[in-house]
Amino acid sequence: MAIEFEIQGSLLRVRADAAGTEAEVRDGIERATHHPDFRRRCAVLVDVRAVQDAPDTSLLASTGQLLAKEGGPHFSRVAFVTAGPLQFGLSRILGSHADAGGLDVQVFESEDEALSWLGQASHPSAHP
Repeated sequence: MAIEFEIQGSLLRVRADAAGTEAEVRDGIERATHHPDFRRRCAVLVDVRAVQDAPDTSLLASTGQLLAKEGGPHFSRVAFVTAGPLQFGLSRILGSHADAGGLDVQVFESEDEALSWLGQASHPSAHP
């Protein structure tokens, strides 16, 4: 899995092209939070529209718990942007486990809605 990120002020944009392992997610969080442009308590937009695989629910649960534990101290809110009902449902499962760990997570089908919820204006270079 490739996790790419871009920091735009107080917004951390993350793009994933496949479901990742816990180690890959942990590495992605570590790389982003140690980047010189990273701002503590930033909003996070996770774009999973390119993900085609469907991980099992136990991986989604453990990844959601990891996101809350490792990302919670660094992130204010996390919004997932999905491309269809399967991605939406899988992201919601992951998000519910992160929510249970104290991280505020929502899932959206529209990037503009996600950015609005995160308190961010649409950015002209927003990725489709």
